[in-house]
Amino acid sequence: MKKMLVVVLCVLMSVAILASCAAPAAEPSDSAAPAEESSSAAAPAEEESSEPAAEGTTKIVYLNGLLTAPYFGYLDTAMTDHAKELGVDLQILDGKMDNQVMYDQALSLIDQGDIDAIILTPVDMAGSVSIVQAITDAEIPLIICNSRVDASVEPLTDSLICCDPGYEGEVVGKLAVEQIPDGGKCAILEGVAGQEAQIYRTEGFKKAVEGSNIEIVDQKICEWDKAKAMSATDDLITAYPDLSIIYAQDDTMALGAIEAIKAAGKMDQIKVFGLGYMGDASKEALLAGELFGTCTQSPSWEGVTALDVAMDVINGKEVEEWYMTECLPVTKENCEEIDHGYNE
Repeated sequence: MKKMLVVVLCVLMSVAILASCAAPAAEPSDSAAPAEESSSAAAPAEEESSEPAAEGTTKIVYLNGLLTAPYFGYLDTAMTDHAKELGVDLQILDGKMDNQVMYDQALSLIDQGDIDAIILTPVDMAGSVSIVQAITDAEIPLIICNSRVDASVEPLTDSLICCDPGYEGEVVGKLAVEQIPDGGKCAILEGVAGQEAQIYRTEGFKKAVEGSNIEIVDQKICEWDKAKAMSATDDLITAYPDLSIIYAQDDTMALGAIEAIKAAGKMDQIKVFGLGYMGDASKEALLAGELFGTCTQSPSWEGVTALDVAMDVINGKEVEEWYMTECLPVTKENCEEIDHGYNE
């Protein structure tokens, strides 16, 4: 009887050992600790990621309608690097400056079913409505980065990381009034029509120069593009032979304007102001006396912060409604002392 009992026990122990060897390994945790800078995205949708996805368990997608603008090269790099630090699986999708493309991408991500959060930079405010509604109806956390969505759907989003474009315009407008007290005719080179920055950077600038000797005579849409800014400046020089000032809504367009002014031989006549203090090229133009003023807007800070906030939302932490990008006036006198937030 004892021998029989020993045999039975041996059989049971062998079965238990075999079962434990066949059992699946525990799933890795789906959480990652937040850090200072951020952003990246997740699982494949219809577009290729602009950067290889970082290995990780938390999946975040950055849906960017303005991916090809120079500013976002720095922002995307900072976000991608930070995603690797956090162990986040980040995918960046190019919205191709097309609201319908972005809406279709959003639907594809929703169907995918395994996205932990989406970070969104819309093409413009009006076109963001259906995109925001689709994502939030699917109960996917949504962080807005760099540019606001339409006011009607902003309450549906979890947080906003961006500048105050109206204030930025005011900062540059005040620089123009201070540095060009005699004023003169001024033209504005604007970004993408209907985008928050295009609307409010002009409003802020106009508010700052109101009552001064600066007269705004024209506004040209250049879509944050250097070549388009060069072409628009050529046209403005022809249309207004006595043009004195050009205010470009970002430094990329300002640098394009400077090239056109140089070619026309009017550097002594036309003074250029930009916005965003975009890297060493802006610093060099300021030090050379070609760019008269700009203001800071850090793409690396926005990219890192957007990713951190997305992680906080995923992890159930309380977040602010708006994390505002710092804006400081920059001139030839202080440009070497101010961190432009690029090349990081």
